[in-house]
Amino acid sequence: MIENLKKKIDNYDNEFALKINKDLNSQESLATYDTKSSKLNVKKKKVVNHLASNCTSPQGKKEKNKLIFVAGDSMVIGVEPSQIACDKDHKVVIHPFSKATSSDMMDFVKPLIKRKPDTFILHIGANDMTNKIDTINNLKEIRKLFRKDLPDCDFVLSECTMRNDRKGINNKVNSLNDEINLLSTELNIQVIKHNDISHKHLGKGKLHLNERGKSLFALDFRDYLENA
Repeated sequence: MIENLKKKIDNYDNEFALKINKDLNSQESLATYDTKSSKLNVKKKKVVNHLASNCTSPQGKKEKNKLIFVAGDSMVIGVEPSQIACDKDHKVVIHPFSKATSSDMMDFVKPLIKRKPDTFILHIGANDMTNKIDTINNLKEIRKLFRKDLPDCDFVLSECTMRNDRKGINNKVNSLNDEINLLSTELNIQVIKHNDISHKHLGKGKLHLNERGKSLFALDFRDYLENA
């Protein structure tokens, strides 16, 4: 078997090394050919594993990680990137802005755009409801920033989650979510829904989510990425 391999290794490169490693897998070794001494050397398999880790394509090019930003108000605090990433090439970064409104986010997203994420998920609106802010108009302006400076970014909105911290506040949540979904149709963008989150997933203050609620919240983001 080794003699036959001698004839194949004259023009050895990384791609060919991976093939030889497969051929000799049962021997747990790697064959290399020394053109000066005309000798066939056998090295331990771990050398090839190192090559494989640096050759992610037939051309030896490393694949680019997909950068995913999740930005929003305090609702995204406590969400772990590992709960959202659904692929080994996903790099998820959480950007929480406590007490932020959609007006604030018009400024906060600007430095994030410069980092050129592949996907940008925006969860905002909870603080708008108690400050009489035009959320929809602000979302349109934020979308324009992405269209102008990062047109290839997958810009995604996240619905507001239910809350019971004030009387009648959940009606405002439902109303705003309806407007967000109409906006998504108008601008042809995706919206992440949180239909599985209910009153039993709220924390003591009835605004933020408890641990189970945060897990479901993160799972909704993960489900979107898996099906995007």
